[in-house]
Amino acid sequence: MTFANDKNMHKTKNFENGDDNLQATLPKFFAFRQAIDLVRLGQDYDGGYLVSLEDLKRSDLLIGLGLCDDWSFEKDFTIINDVEVMAFDASTNYRFWIKRVIVEFIKNPFGFYGLKKFISYKRFFNGPRKHIKKFVGLNTFSSQHITLTEVLNGTKKKNIFLKIDVEGSEYLF
Repeated sequence: MTFANDKNMHKTKNFENGDDNLQATLPKFFAFRQAIDLVRLGQDYDGGYLVSLEDLKRSDLLIGLGLCDDWSFEKDFTIINDVEVMAFDASTNYRFWIKRVIVEFIKNPFGFYGLKKFISYKRFFNGPRKHIKKFVGLNTFSSQHITLTEVLNGTKKKNIFLKIDVEGSEYLF
């Protein structure tokens, strides 16, 4: 079924992907809209993004897919708009933090970087800011997996800001 002629649909331009010529038809709300009010959230390079300040301020929930040890985007977001945060990443668990603290201690026994990072994590993710230890993808292979549909259906919020920063095959889409 195609909706290319539907007034609520937006047909994208063709783009090359290897030998395949792909074309996508998306709902109109996915159509590109130029933003003139961009602000940078998160650290420099990986983990930081330019986003529309208007979109940020209109949001009533931030859902983040992919966390690891960098929640600088989420932190900057909540400084401007203190909304509920749901960050999904099953790889960032207590085992991860124990390993991280030990490795950082071996690298620099007097720096306590790993311990400071863990304390910062615990301070940030409390109250309305939650780290959900699940992978988000198309299928639910185990109790550690959840679909994006389940995530979205699990909230009554309507103005959701979705941040996706997943590495490699961390999530299967």
